[in-house]
Formats: sequence, C-alpha cells, structure tokens
Amino acid sequence: MNPRQYLLSVLLLLGWSLSSQTLERFPADFTVDGQLLLNPLSGGLNVPQLSAADLNNDGLQDLYIFERTGNLHLPFLNTGAPGAPQYTFAPDLIANFPACVNWVLLRDYNGDGAMDLFTHFSTPIQGIKVFTGSFNADDELVFEPYQFCCEDYNIIFFPTGGGFQTQLYVSPVDYPAIDDVDGDGDLDILTFSIGGGYVEYYRNQSLEMGYGLDSLIFKRDDLCWGKFLETSFSEEIILSDSPFSCAMNFTDPTADDRHPGSTLVVFDDDNDGDLEVVLGDVNFGKMNYLKNGGDAEDAYMTGQDATYPSYDVPVEIPNFPAGFYLDLDQDGHKDFVATPNDLGLTPNYEVIWFYRNLTNNEFPEFELQQRDWLVDGMLDFGSGANPAFLDVNADGLLDLLVGTEGYFDPGATYGRDPRLILFLNVGSVNAPAFELTDDDYLEFSQFGNLTINFAPATGDLDGDGDKDLLVGEQDGTLFFVENKGGAGNPVQWGAIQAQWNDIDVGQNSHPFIVDLDRDGRKDLLIGERNGNINFFPNIGTPTEPAFEPDETADPNLAALGLITTLLSTNQPAGNSAPWVYDTEDGYIILTGSDTGHLQEFTVEESDLASTFEKTNPNYGNTREGRRTAIALADLNQDGLLEMAVGNLRGGLSFFGTNLEDFPAVGTRERRNEI
Repeated sequence: MNPRQYLLSVLLLLGWSLSSQTLERFPADFTVDGQLLLNPLSGGLNVPQLSAADLNNDGLQDLYIFERTGNLHLPFLNTGAPGAPQYTFAPDLIANFPACVNWVLLRDYNGDGAMDLFTHFSTPIQGIKVFTGSFNADDELVFEPYQFCCEDYNIIFFPTGGGFQTQLYVSPVDYPAIDDVDGDGDLDILTFSIGGGYVEYYRNQSLEMGYGLDSLIFKRDDLCWGKFLETSFSEEIILSDSPFSCAMNFTDPTADDRHPGSTLVVFDDDNDGDLEVVLGDVNFGKMNYLKNGGDAEDAYMTGQDATYPSYDVPVEIPNFPAGFYLDLDQDGHKDFVATPNDLGLTPNYEVIWFYRNLTNNEFPEFELQQRDWLVDGMLDFGSGANPAFLDVNADGLLDLLVGTEGYFDPGATYGRDPRLILFLNVGSVNAPAFELTDDDYLEFSQFGNLTINFAPATGDLDGDGDKDLLVGEQDGTLFFVENKGGAGNPVQWGAIQAQWNDIDVGQNSHPFIVDLDRDGRKDLLIGERNGNINFFPNIGTPTEPAFEPDETADPNLAALGLITTLLSTNQPAGNSAPWVYDTEDGYIILTGSDTGHLQEFTVEESDLASTFEKTNPNYGNTREGRRTAIALADLNQDGLLEMAVGNLRGGLSFFGTNLEDFPAVGTRERRNEI
C-alpha cells in the first residue's frame, strides 16, 4: 500500500470524511506591476528567521525560514545555478520538520553535511531542544530528536556542581548564537542569562572529552562573555574597563538590568580568530556591533557601533531587530541580514534587510541592497489576509478580493494601513491567473482611522440576481455595499454604508452570506474574535432583508451550534471565520481560526439551536499560520472547489479540494454560491 492509500485508510477508520485528507497546493500565477511573482502563494512573512541549508542533497545551498508568527517552517529550494541562486517555495518539504516554537537555528553540529535543528523548548521549562538531521531515501532533509541522557526533559542540560544539573536557559523572546566560539571545531552556545544583561558562554566539551562531534556536552564557561553589560534603558552597551572583570552599571547600580529581549549574531569581522557580536534589543530599532579585542579563549569587547552598520545604511527596524550571517547571493561571501523579531506592532513588509558582502569573509563590508528581499516575490499584504471571490467584470472568470489589516504605518491610528485589494482574473476558465488591478479597492483605506482588518464577503443579499458586498472589521461592525449592476453585468457599487444595520458582534467580525434555514431568504453568519459564530436569520423578505441587530435577541443565535474555534479555555482568541458549503447531506461549516487550523462542523439543519458535531478539527491537514480565513470557488471549472487561505502574516495559499460544486439536487437551489 502506498503512503497516500495508507493515509486515506487511516482517516476512514477514524470516521473522518474523505475531505479530511491532506490538501494539495493549487498553483496560480500572480502579476504585480507587470512582474510575475516567483513565490506568490508562499503565505507572506512578518518575523522571519533565516538559515542556510541543503534541503534536498543536491549540493546547492537552499534557504530555510522559520516564521515566528504562527511558528511555521518555510523551505525554499535553490532552483538557480551556482553563483546565481533562485529561491523557490517548496511546501512539500514542510512535513519533514518537527513542531517548533519561538526560534530555530539550523547548524551542522556533527559535521555530516546535513543540517541539524536547534529550537526553543518552552513547557514546562525554558531551554533548547535538538533534532539531528539526515537525508532520507528521497534526498530530503529530515529530523529525529537528539536523545540526551538521564534527564526528565530531552533538552540540553549542564552541570552546576555537586552532582546537580540544570537546563541551558534561553528566553522565548531571545535569539541565541550557536557557533564555534573557541575555534575547536564544535558548536558552542551564547545566550543571555535569566537574571541579567550578561551573555553566558556554554562551551561544548564533546571533543575534549573524547566523544567526537556526534555528542552535545556543555559546561558554562563564562558568566559574562565579552565582559559587557546590556541595560534595558539604552541602545548602547556598557563595556568593561578590564578583560578580567564583568562590566558594572555604576551610573545607576540599583537599576534593573534584566533585559526583556535580545538577539545575537556572531562572526569574525577582522580575521583575528575571535568572534564579534551584533546585538538587537527589544524597544530599539537599531543594532549594536561589539568589537572583540580579546581572543577566542577570552572574549573582551572593546568598542561598539550602536548604529550598525554606520558606514552604510544603519539597521532601523522598530522595536526589536535580529541579525543573521549567511551567503544569500551565493558568491562565496557571507552576507548580513536584519529582520524584525517582535510579534507586535512592527514593520510587516520590509522584513528582510539584505546587506551584500562586497569584499570577503575575512574582512566583510556590507552594503544594503533592499529591505524586502524575497518578500517582493510574494503576495504579502503586511498583516491579515481575508479572501473572497467575485466576478467583478462579468467576464465569466472569478476575480479575487482581499481584505487586509494593512501595512505597517507608525503614523496611522492603529499603526496599520488597511485596504481592500482587487486582483482581476486574466487567465482562462481552466487556468486562473491574477493581476493586481486596484490596491485600494472602493477606497476602503479612508476608514483606516476608524478600524482595520477588513473581511469581505459576497452574496446576493437583496435577491436581485447580483452579488452584494459585506465587509467585517476589527471593531465588530459591518460595512455594506449594494451592487446595482444587475444579474450578469459588471458590478456597479452603491454608497458604502458603515455600521450597517447596527450589528456589532464585538471584535473581528467576519461575515458570510447564506440561506442557512432554507426559507428563501439570505441569512448572515458572522465569526468573531471570541471564536463563536453568530447567526442572524433574515426576518425581512428575499428582496428586502432585515435583521435583529442584537446577536443575543430572538431569533438570533449568538453561538450557532455551540461552535467554538478555541482549543483551550486559556486561549486568548478564537477568531472564527466561517464558510458554508452544501452537500447532498446538508450544510457543512468550515472555519478558519486563531491557531490556524481549519475546523469542520456539520450543521444540524433540523435544529439550528442544537450542538453541531465537529467532524474534523484540522481539515485538510493544513495550517498556514495564525488567524486563517478561507474562501472557496471552482477556479478551473473542473467541478471541484478550490480554497484560498489567508493568514495573519498577510499572505495567501491556494489548495485544491475534493468538495463538489454541483448543481441543485431535488428542490434545493444551486449550491456553493460565491
């Protein structure tokens, strides 16, 4: 039995529907400003962490990105030539990576040519978990957990004396350095201490103890590596006046020098055999370079560049930058990269600052090339992507409308510039292709001083044969735009009506239009931040809809089917985003969620006030990051629905499904209207 057949058998034995099998990616071309995007459907980037690795054992350096927003693995294969790389999204490799949180570094600790994986361990203690890499029969990089001896948790420990051990601590918001610090050929670890602004040095003892490179045995060698002190109130670092003593904060000895978050990247900047360090700090946008005036055995920082690289364009990534040192352009010289490391309000498009190394690895000199490296080949709307399909120009091809939370704008009320964005389908009925046509459709940005996170839905709300537009938003209300074009005609929008019908579901309203009770009148389902789905039955007529605005008043149901996208009671948000499709057996609700899982519920049509069965907690075995939103449509006229999935990091993914888009059965109207 092949793996696909085995997976299907297991799912059927579990009682899941055929639709629960893993979804296949659906390709589509996207053109922006006349340029065909290389990786349009890779889902966007917000907080990327970059590592170089050969992912398919072809001898070429590929690119691995861990996206901290949603804890995602994003592999990119080098499909170019030596010295001329082209990084192409390879989603089929994602399944080869283990579940990780907060940060990931790929490093080859055992020298076998296959990158190994170091990541954060967070429950119930903070530490480092390690996975050993190897190539499988298909020449794909895969991982197995490294087995540490004799501890309750399978993470890195070090001796503290008296026969006791404790974990090697790394904060969940930090980014450590894992490199050969002492030049002996094995990997050491630098990380900030749990209680102060000092960097601790953990020396790898494997070679010294005769175990070779295949072991990871550490001791804490220095409590203040480099002898410097980082404080929480300044970008500048306090340097020690002696290579034999740790720096002290004599300006304010009572100050709290515990750092709330820092990133480290190290490399030998002057070919003297020791490592310099570049620091990023929370609450500051710049990076600080520290010159090592000591040696590989005893680091001693003697100078600093608090606006690194001051000789070119300094890094300026508000709130919390991180640095990386790898050869992006494959010219044999390692380059410098800066990215955001903050999950809060921070730049969300210009997130990979690429500084090319103009010289060599011995005396590198960096020059900024672009701030949106790799991102410029993606669909990336900053933060938030809520898709909908609609034939705007009545050419028989479904176009794509995307509502966004928006690009980072520090001068805006919410720090974002939200939009509706229109892509016209310029392909064919069998092969959709989309072109950016309007990056501020209907001028919805005018409402950016009031709200963000636009979530469009289309449907014939007033029964005149054309599709109208509802748009949810962060504050929980709705915008309504009537289509006056008529059936079969291009859209002709009326005036935008804000706070439509006085409906307010709280936060992050996400509407869907459907006749759920099958009475011939279009009803509303509205998802929200809390994770429930609100049902507003139409109490008007098919052509003059009316709704009771209070979601708790009859005949509304504030918790339709007792659906919740919350996975636990301590989860802060659910962010339901419903989509309803019809089957021979009745309605099914698919919903996006804050965790990113697509959840499937069967509608109990005989009693909408009853509890609906959750038939699949992870539909399609897909997880595209946090706060997913979906739209379905038959884009290639094969009778099956395709699915667009948006996410919090501002990108889109397309998938094929086995959901039929078939005409009416019996007396039912045509199903799965867009």
